[in-house]
Amino acid sequence: DAIYIDGADVAPISKLTVDAAGGKASFTARAANRLSSNATLKFAVDEQELTKYNEANGTHYKLLPTKYYSLSTENLTIDKANISNGNIDVNVKPLGDDLDASTKYAIPVKIASVDGAKLLGSSSVKIFANDRVLYTTALRQKNFYLKTVLHRFTRVDNVLRYQA
Repeated sequence: DAIYIDGADVAPISKLTVDAAGGKASFTARAANRLSSNATLKFAVDEQELTKYNEANGTHYKLLPTKYYSLSTENLTIDKANISNGNIDVNVKPLGDDLDASTKYAIPVKIASVDGAKLLGSSSVKIFANDRVLYTTALRQKNFYLKTVLHRFTRVDNVLRYQA
């Protein structure tokens, strides 16, 4: 009766695209087999798990400030004789100008506790790395034209040669 986050063992990190409308990703907590009694799960965001991941993988993710994200639920019950009870959503609001666009942010979600079953610790954490869509404007000026030059190359004896 082990409880875990589905797929966390093979893909502990997933991209969560965040654009002008925000973003959303989902995960499923499940049991390895049908449960003999109800299991109550509690979810939490744990910055220590992000630190462990960064140290183990040479990455530099920072925890996204709490005002930008929410979980669809922090508590979930898996009824006996079942193996799951649906997805948990990680919802992200549009990111503000107060966040450095060059910083990589993430949300480390974990199963903090389980009552009524055992927790499979090696698959209890899922990290959602924010893939931020950046918007930029291009300069538009009256009577300004961009000249585009196309060059043609041909491959001769495995060498690219310019063709006028």
